[in-house]
Amino acid sequence: MLNRMPRTREWAFLVAGATVVLAASSCASPTTFIRARQAEQRLQKVIKQIAASGAPVKAMQLAKPPVPDAENAALVYQKAFAAMRFPPDDRQFATKLTRDRLSLADPAVVARAGGILKQNAKALQLIHRAAVMPRCDFRLDWTKGAELQFPQFGHLRDCSLLLALEAIMLAHRGQVDQALAVCGDGFRVVKAADEPILIGAIVQYAIIAMSSRSAERVLRDSQPSVSACRGLAQCVASIDPNGSLISALKGERGWAISIFDQIRASPDPVKAVSELPGGQGQGERPSRLPHSNSFIRWWLASDELTYLELMDRGIKEAALPYRKLVHIHPSLEETIDRLPRMPPRLITALLLPVLSRAQSSRDRAIANLKLVQIALLLKAYRAEHGGYPSSLQQLGGIKGRPPPTDPFSGKPFVYSRDGAGFLVYSWGPNLKDDGGKPGKRSDDGDIVVRCVR
Repeated sequence: MLNRMPRTREWAFLVAGATVVLAASSCASPTTFIRARQAEQRLQKVIKQIAASGAPVKAMQLAKPPVPDAENAALVYQKAFAAMRFPPDDRQFATKLTRDRLSLADPAVVARAGGILKQNAKALQLIHRAAVMPRCDFRLDWTKGAELQFPQFGHLRDCSLLLALEAIMLAHRGQVDQALAVCGDGFRVVKAADEPILIGAIVQYAIIAMSSRSAERVLRDSQPSVSACRGLAQCVASIDPNGSLISALKGERGWAISIFDQIRASPDPVKAVSELPGGQGQGERPSRLPHSNSFIRWWLASDELTYLELMDRGIKEAALPYRKLVHIHPSLEETIDRLPRMPPRLITALLLPVLSRAQSSRDRAIANLKLVQIALLLKAYRAEHGGYPSSLQQLGGIKGRPPPTDPFSGKPFVYSRDGAGFLVYSWGPNLKDDGGKPGKRSDDGDIVVRCVR
C-alpha cells in the first residue's frame, strides 16, 4: 500500500487528460519512437549513477540482513500485537490523557487508566522485552511493490501509546525512576519502525512525539535520581531523525523505481497507474493499448526521469533545516504544478511525497528530543546542586560547549526559570517566538517543556 501525503492536484483530471492523449497516440510516429528511445537511454544513465552511489535502485535492496529468530524483536512485537486489548475508545482515552486533556485528579480517570494497563499487562511485558532487543526485522516482501502493506506501523504507535500511559501512571504513584525507564523503552520502539521508506520515518516521528510527551509529564512535578535522568538522556541522544529521513528518501526512491518497472512490464500500463492507491476508481481508463506503443514508452521514461530529478533535489534539501527549506522558491510542490502536460507526469504526481511536511515533522522530532535531553540534564543539575542553573551553559552535559540549537530558530532553545521550576522551548514550525505558549495545532505555537518544580 502506498502511504502518501495527499496532494491538491485532481487525480481524475490527470487520468482523463491522459486517456485522451494516450488513446489518440496509439499509433506510434517515428518522432515519438525517437523520443522514447532517447528518454529511455537518459533514464538508464541516471539509474546507473544512483546505483554507483550505493543507493538502492531495486525494491529487493531494501530488505534488511537476515536476523535469527531468537534475536528478532519483530517476532516479540508480533506476539505483543496479538495480546493487545486496545479498542478505539480506550485508545482515544489514552491519547487524551497523554496529551494533558484529562486530569489525574479525577479518580475515574485514574481507574480507567489502570484498567487499560491491567488488560494489556501481557502485551506490555512483551513490548518491554522487544524494546531492548537490538535487532528488528518484520521481513517485508518488497517485491510486492505498490501492493506492499505495513500493518506493524499502526501497532507500533499503539505500543508507544501504552508505554506513555504506563509511564504517566507510574509517576502518578510516585515511582519516578521506573517511569523514566518506561519512557526509555518508548523511545526504543523508534528503531522498530526503522524501515527504508518515508512512512517509516513519519511513524518514528510520531513515536518520538508520544514518548517526549510522556517524559515531560513525568518530569513536570517530580525529581528523579541523577542516574535515571542521565541514563534516559543518553538513550534519547542516540536517536537521529535527520539521518533516518535521508535514508528513508533514498529507499523511497528505490521502491518507486521498482514500481515504475512494474507498470512498464504491465500489459496495460495505464490501467496499472489508475489502480495505484490514490488513483483507484477515479477517471476513465482507455481501452487496452499495446505494450510496444512508443508514446507509452516515452511517457513512462519521461515520468520516471522527472520523478528521479525531483527526488534527487528532495534528498539534497533533506539535509537543510525546515527554516531554510521554506525560503526555497519554487518549492518541490510548486515545481510539480508547473510541469509540462506532455507527456503527463501522472506517476510523479502520485509517488512524490510532500517533502516540506516531512521535514517539518523531522525538525519537530529533533526539537522534542533535544528538549527532553535538556529537561533531564536540568533535573540532574537540580539534584546535584540543589537548584536549577541560571543558563543552559551551566549544564553538566553541555558545559564548555554551546547550548543545543533549536532547529526552528537556528538559535539556542529559550530557557528561563519559572517559579520553583523552569521553562524551555522551541519556536516550532511557525518559525516565531510565541513566548513559550504551545499552539492548538501541531504547526502553531511553541514546543514547550515546563516543570513546576
